[in-house]
Amino acid sequence: MTAAREAAARLGRERTKESRLARVSLAALLPETEALDLGCHAFAQVQVDARSDELPRLSEAAARLSPSVVRGLWAWSEALPPSERHLVLARLAAGLPAAEREAGASEALGLALSLLSDDALSPDACWSICALAPHAPAGAASALIQACAAAASFRRPVVTAVAARLCNLGRVEDALALVATLPDASYRIEVRSALLAHLPAAVREAAWAELSGDLRAGDGARTLLERNAAAWTRALGADAVLDLSREIGATWPALVAIAGASPDHAPAITRELVERALELPSDEDEPLFALVPLAASMTEPHARRLCRRLLNDLDWKRHPDLLDDWTKDDLGHLAPLFARVAGPRGVAEVAREIADVARWLP
Repeated sequence: MTAAREAAARLGRERTKESRLARVSLAALLPETEALDLGCHAFAQVQVDARSDELPRLSEAAARLSPSVVRGLWAWSEALPPSERHLVLARLAAGLPAAEREAGASEALGLALSLLSDDALSPDACWSICALAPHAPAGAASALIQACAAAASFRRPVVTAVAARLCNLGRVEDALALVATLPDASYRIEVRSALLAHLPAAVREAAWAELSGDLRAGDGARTLLERNAAAWTRALGADAVLDLSREIGATWPALVAIAGASPDHAPAITRELVERALELPSDEDEPLFALVPLAASMTEPHARRLCRRLLNDLDWKRHPDLLDDWTKDDLGHLAPLFARVAGPRGVAEVAREIADVARWLP
């Protein structure tokens, strides 16, 4: 705790946005009274012309503090004008206790909607709506739909957040009707992609059949699959998502996400991916690195071959001058693979060998 106080005091003298964010994060290590004082001081230091950018970041960090500190910052924010206060409340709502969260979200939502001008919301208010939507109570559904109509050029992210909340509240028809109001077909497909995991099981299969048909026929299917692969796999199972991935030629990160989201299928998917990756030419190492998060699902022989291939490609031992920042990042990224091959001891041995060559640990 003493170290946290000293660090907070040192950061307080810097008066930069990075130091303020670090102080709010450090507040979690302090008693609640000190944490609240530290948080309020950091918030108060933000210059007026930087609040639109900085207050949301500070508030997201503050929402991870104790509920009493969140309540204290909520009260402190009353001194801010509505055009700035919603930036704080929209993110702090996530840190309120469950029994208070919906009421807090309603208050923040009302504040954001009060900023309507010429039937349109500012970009800042739109992002606040996105942050609030997951916590909004059923009674706020009409207000959320109103926000979508006023979101102008930010309509797609707002509709995505609001439609997901409507689904979670059981208002699936309203959610789908809201998505249908988007003027651009590619936007509709993208929002339905994000919405799939929120749909009840009774309608999910039909929604997937329609969505996967649109993806096969349209552009951008690989990008959407990569972005949503894990969520779709958890919602639908690996088989359905793998079928689509084979048809559209999924990227390696998407295939890794499918395996990671499906523990039952992970060993079989991983085996196939590793065998494919090891057959690639030596200058194609991106797929090899993409597979490292699946190290725990690999067989030991596969893990050894992949590890040997990657270390040979890096060639760090014979050329220590190559140990620049990107190589350090790569070697740190390989830690799960080292652990799969030789356990924690193997990671330590690799680290010592690297230290002997370059005098640093990854």
